[in-house]
Amino acid sequence: MRFDTYILTKSISTLLFLTTLGLHFGFSQKSIEKQDSSVHKTRLYSVVGGSVIAGSGLSYGLYNAWYKQYPQSSFHLFNDGKEWLQMDKYGHIYSAYNQAEVYYNLLKWSGLSDNRSIWGGMIAGSTIQGVIEVFDGFSEPWGFSLWDLGANTAGVAIFGLQQHWWGEQRVRFKIWSYNRSYDDFVIPGVPEGDILFSERMNQLYGANFLSRFLKDYNAQSIWISLNVHQLLAWDRWPIWLNLAFGAGAEGLVGGFENRWVSNENMYSLADIPRERQYFLSFDIDWSHIQTQNSSLEFLFNGLNLLKTPAPTLALTSSGEWQFHLLFAH
Repeated sequence: MRFDTYILTKSISTLLFLTTLGLHFGFSQKSIEKQDSSVHKTRLYSVVGGSVIAGSGLSYGLYNAWYKQYPQSSFHLFNDGKEWLQMDKYGHIYSAYNQAEVYYNLLKWSGLSDNRSIWGGMIAGSTIQGVIEVFDGFSEPWGFSLWDLGANTAGVAIFGLQQHWWGEQRVRFKIWSYNRSYDDFVIPGVPEGDILFSERMNQLYGANFLSRFLKDYNAQSIWISLNVHQLLAWDRWPIWLNLAFGAGAEGLVGGFENRWVSNENMYSLADIPRERQYFLSFDIDWSHIQTQNSSLEFLFNGLNLLKTPAPTLALTSSGEWQFHLLFAH
């Protein structure tokens, strides 16, 4: 994916993430269980109609604001499997999984059966994630990513299979990131046009906290959070305390490599190694923290999208072991 397209699609992904975050705060499994089991047509029409209107409007605006400016072609593929050390693919799994859960909860709140709500959530998660890839597939400069499709499918499938088999989520996907700062050393351009390293990273990942939290793969980690109590039927293990495995990256100054072209100038930071990172830590499953306070329930539901800071053991792809007191990086 080209740099300018990457910035746009990540901006759209940010909007979708914020939408998911808001819905996730507002609809929890606990609150849904308090509703009766009959279908509420007004709620169902509101969920379906609101989703169609919002999705259509976003898609129309995205096409006219960006894709219409570039040559169109027949549908074609683009292989981005090695981009960003697959951190973006982990992000697709995370997003699709959580969006499927959000829409499952919305449909259950509307009174649909569990099975229909599961399928509806999976379809909604796949659709939200797939719109941009379809646009890319018909755009000559880019293409449809089968890797993204696979990651999206994995995310919604992991949600759906758990909800079908167990009626609950014993394995969750979570995210953590922080606003990382970068040095101001000069990167020489060939033949001209030097830039600062911090400027390059601002171009890639944004300059504000929210943008960095969602986009900076050097500061972001994606986690699989396992509920040991439920998975192993181990009553002595607290039901709210999870074991978490995470993945991150370091040294990403470009998508495929740390060399790039901008305004006909060549830049290279090939001496900065691109490394994978693997993490082991604890996490909190906030859905099992008991409370009768609706405000706290509202907060706990949103916190379950995020990896809880905890002591973390890290291993880099170069074989270096690290220990972090609270954060993954």
